Amino acid sequence: MILLVPVASAFFSVGFIANDVKDGWLRTLLVRAIRREEYLLAKSLSVLVSIWATALFAGTLPLIVGLIVTKLPIQFQVAEVLALYVLFFFISMLYVSILALFSCWLPGIINVVALMGWGIVASSLRAYVNFFLWDSSWAVFAEQFLFPSGFFDAIDAIQNGTHVPYIEILWGIASLAFFCSLSFWSINRIQVDKSTE
Repeated sequence: MILLVPVASAFFSVGFIANDVKDGWLRTLLVRAIRREEYLLAKSLSVLVSIWATALFAGTLPLIVGLIVTKLPIQFQVAEVLALYVLFFFISMLYVSILALFSCWLPGIINVVALMGWGIVASSLRAYVNFFLWDSSWAVFAEQFLFPSGFFDAIDAIQNGTHVPYIEILWGIASLAFFCSLSFWSINRIQVDKSTE
């Protein structure tokens, strides 16, 4: 699931707003009594449903079939598994909001390329801050907020059983709220009469 959710998010979110602007579909929709926020919410929810249908089918079905074929006893902690699925759902929401932000400003496949570049910068900056600027509260704050890893850190904490990841989840929620608000702000700034490509 750690790899499946980001890949499915990128696959289903490729230019999901930019393509509607390019094709003129967004202009047609906005002629009717629909607000831009409603449009963004509906598009994001449809992408999330697609991501989770894929994740549940591709991530859970092989596990169930493997357990049935091998006839191994099923032993897992329900609360831990549910917590992990909730965190993966939040991760998919974060990726969709980031890709919605990129799709408001960048054409088609370029927003996925921007997400990959953003991920590389995030990893590099995280390593730099953790190694060189670990005592600077502003650097740690900016790194955690702009390049969020809170949900992934929470998953690591749950899987390793080190602690209850309240702080990591709060960082993830803060960055999710930040990127959602940026994507809602950006959808209101799109010029629907102009193509993004």
